[in-house]
Amino acid sequence: MTTTRDAAPATAADDASSPDDSSSVEPTTSSDAGSSDAPVPPGEAGGAAKAARSPQSRGDALLGRVLATVVTFPLAYICFIVLAIASMGCASCGDAEAARFHDSLELAHAVYQWGLLLPAALLVASWLLPPRRRSADLRLALAALAPFLVVLLMLGALSLVGASS
Repeated sequence: MTTTRDAAPATAADDASSPDDSSSVEPTTSSDAGSSDAPVPPGEAGGAAKAARSPQSRGDALLGRVLATVVTFPLAYICFIVLAIASMGCASCGDAEAARFHDSLELAHAVYQWGLLLPAALLVASWLLPPRRRSADLRLALAALAPFLVVLLMLGALSLVGASS
């Protein structure tokens, strides 16, 4: 960007003047124009950074967190139902075997219920991270891990059912 001073129209006499004439047009250097003290107008280089954070990009970042939240909670409920159905695995057991199975089922339910704090913490952390570009990948990773952690918790809890002796 070059700036010019208002000068009189050029004439033939001006062409013959010396090079150190102060009335000539002087372009500013790029170091003068790019100083950090001057505010940057919205249409210039600083405006490109603001344009990068458009509402569309914020909506895309929001979509991942909303989708993960909407999937995680029903999935946790479905996994809890699957774990509850596991109690029918010992319908024809004897008294001693049924007592061991019941103890292992209680342990599995406790592990699953307390373990659900981890996916909930991941979702909360993904929602509470600041809306900066550098934390966008972390927000998406935390939100995407929550549903997978629910399934892993259910599989871990099911592996505990009937395992204790």
